Amino acid sequence: MRRIKYKLRDVHPNIVGMFPDEWPAFVKSILMSRSIENYKQVDLKLNQILSISSFHEVITATQKILDYFDKKIVIYGDYDADGATSTSLFILSLKAMGFKQVEYFIPDRFSQGYGLSKLGIDEVKIAHDPALIITVDNGITAHEAVLYAKKQGIETIIVDHHLSTDTLPDALAIVNPNSKYSNFKGKNLAAVGVSFYLLANLSLELGYTDIPKKFIDIVALGTMADLVNLDYTNRTLIKYGLKLLSERKGRPGIMMLAERMGIVLENIDEEDLSYRIAPKINAAGRLNQIQLGIDCLVEEDLKKLSTICDELMSVNSKRQALQAEMQSQAFDIASRSVEKDAKIIVLQFDEWHEGIIGLIASKIKDKYLLPTFIFSGGSHLIKGSGRSIHGFHLRDFLQEVSKQDKNLMKNFGGHAMAAGLTIERNSLNDLKVSMFKLIDQWDPKTDPAIYHDGSLTDDELTIENLELINQLGPWGKGFEYPRFYQSFYIESFSWVKDKHLRMTLRIADEKKIFSAIFFNAKGVNISQDNLYNIDYSPMINVFNGQRNIQLNIFNLNEYGNYKP
Repeated sequence: MRRIKYKLRDVHPNIVGMFPDEWPAFVKSILMSRSIENYKQVDLKLNQILSISSFHEVITATQKILDYFDKKIVIYGDYDADGATSTSLFILSLKAMGFKQVEYFIPDRFSQGYGLSKLGIDEVKIAHDPALIITVDNGITAHEAVLYAKKQGIETIIVDHHLSTDTLPDALAIVNPNSKYSNFKGKNLAAVGVSFYLLANLSLELGYTDIPKKFIDIVALGTMADLVNLDYTNRTLIKYGLKLLSERKGRPGIMMLAERMGIVLENIDEEDLSYRIAPKINAAGRLNQIQLGIDCLVEEDLKKLSTICDELMSVNSKRQALQAEMQSQAFDIASRSVEKDAKIIVLQFDEWHEGIIGLIASKIKDKYLLPTFIFSGGSHLIKGSGRSIHGFHLRDFLQEVSKQDKNLMKNFGGHAMAAGLTIERNSLNDLKVSMFKLIDQWDPKTDPAIYHDGSLTDDELTIENLELINQLGPWGKGFEYPRFYQSFYIESFSWVKDKHLRMTLRIADEKKIFSAIFFNAKGVNISQDNLYNIDYSPMINVFNGQRNIQLNIFNLNEYGNYKP
């Protein structure tokens, strides 16, 4: 297993931060290391995001959609949280604009697979017989399916954010900032963000000013769930979505789901969206019940929503149990099969649940700090899900594998950090050989290091400074919440449920005592009064009305402990 390396984040040499004088120096340094140059870049305003007028593709798509105002439209979505939120945003917005015939379809992830397909179109034709299909979070590589739909008398508009091929499908319109031919700068938008732009332009064309802004909490949820980079536009969409929820003006289903988990809506933050609410929607998709997630987002009736939320919580419990079992098996297989000098991990087990393998790939990747693919599947075709590390573009890697042998993969796609593929079972060994061979030639500039923001003193680690940091968010991928690395003495510790470590810590050469929690720390060996190097993020913990600092621990003692 690779030893964890820690590196201090660099501040770009050309950045001269222009921030309020009263802000602590370490806070200014945190922002500058994330390429923030001045206060305006963290003063998030909806009227300052990338303009609709600069997204030229939405103009064409808007006119095409208007041609189908009185005809049946089917939103063809995806079975993850980004797909569910995009689908829901379209349903709610189009109906609010007066479109009467709007329905949706999500393909069966096991029998039909991801994205627009001939099988899916056949089912849509029988069930809905639409004049127009609008794909969301898929479609950019569906060349054959778009032509097939056209032969069935169905036109297609593609709304996506995945990387495109050199040629584009023959659709009525394509709205995708990551299309090879798009000049729009919003490359980091999730599909729900792309949908927001298109629907905002459509609503303005029809004379509405508040659609889809009144559903912006859905946009925030999908954006956080899809782990896209949080540039100014994405952070702004999330901020306004959280504001809507905190004022209890958001979608009833999101608010009810949050309250079921004990989230105080007035204090809801991006972590709640990403790590508590979104997994419930994703769990439904992983277990082929994504309609529950969409129903949760679009339903208004509180009695029906109560039942839906109960079902979502139950589905998530099943997902957690499946994941725990698979994770244990995967760690065991990896411990026996991953070689010391491995550069990539490829694992396969027939009985692993296809909807969970992405989560397992992520866990293995985190442990070994290596790009990881996990495969499962049936007798003929098996599906793989990959997760990557900083600097290793997973989709580009698969593209190179495909160039070596076009017959290895039936299909593939994804992003820099996550990708999926389908192969024939008897091709797995050949695929492994090809991957292992290519990675020896590949120079992805990988840097399997954990970046941190230095160390803090007692005087810097205060409630007031943490409040300021929270106000500068939302934080997330590409705009990571501050993380520090320094030496602490462990003053005391105790185990919670035999797997979580609760501790009191004192910074080396300082005096204050801080509470800390290390979740899922089973197997960690520590001793009281020893000095440890600790990787952590400080948070404000609210309990019984009291606000205190809590250090959330990620790693400790990676470089050994030392007697004081």
